[in-house]
Amino acid sequence: MDELLQQLPDGLWAMILIAVAAGMIRGFTGFGAGLILVPSYILLLGPTLAVPIVVLLDAAASIQLMPRAFPLVRWRTLAPLSIAAAVMIPVGSMALVSLDPNLIRRSISVLVLVFTGVLWSGWRYRKPAGLFVSAAAGGFGGFLTGAAGMGGPPVILFYLAGTDAAVRTRAELIWFLALNQFIALGAFAFSELLTVPALLSALILAPIFLLSVHAGSWSFGKVSAVWFRRVALVFLVAVAIAGLVFSPASS
Repeated sequence: MDELLQQLPDGLWAMILIAVAAGMIRGFTGFGAGLILVPSYILLLGPTLAVPIVVLLDAAASIQLMPRAFPLVRWRTLAPLSIAAAVMIPVGSMALVSLDPNLIRRSISVLVLVFTGVLWSGWRYRKPAGLFVSAAAGGFGGFLTGAAGMGGPPVILFYLAGTDAAVRTRAELIWFLALNQFIALGAFAFSELLTVPALLSALILAPIFLLSVHAGSWSFGKVSAVWFRRVALVFLVAVAIAGLVFSPASS
């Protein structure tokens, strides 16, 4: 047991606090945990350890959220996104293994800043979202899941082009991310990224993260969405800037 505990990464308390914040956002919106967890954990652990932990946590959250979301899912919309993502996830996992960790860290931070800016501005993609746009959004989301553990941003922008109610968009995002995460875990296992430290960390963090997801899901419709959105966006900006300025502990 002592040998196993020694394999836990440093900064566990910080990881727990970050997991609470990310879980609340994941439960409230149906997405967004990776945008907080990935850049934060990369600063603490480096990408090849951080990304598998995040995907393990998000997969656990997805299992919790999937049943209630299922009746609202439209497979004619979700299927093209998910198929394209499945093709690109292994490509992303190979990039995670082969690319320079600092390049991955900075790229993720820039992506988070850009996506946060788009959300903050209220911009919408106004053109009809046809099959090509669906495949492009899903494929890019799949690549980001494999390489960075956060495939939501391009697919969220895809859904912002539509006029669906927030509850339906939330449900389909939950299922898209879940399918991505399960495929990514298979790719990570093949690439030997599911190490003992990653599995132990996820095992310890999962109950805390899941309780936070439950709290965020319970607050959906009870807390001001405008207030929650502003707090989440400010947090995302701070994390992304930190990812650009500071180097991960393992670098």
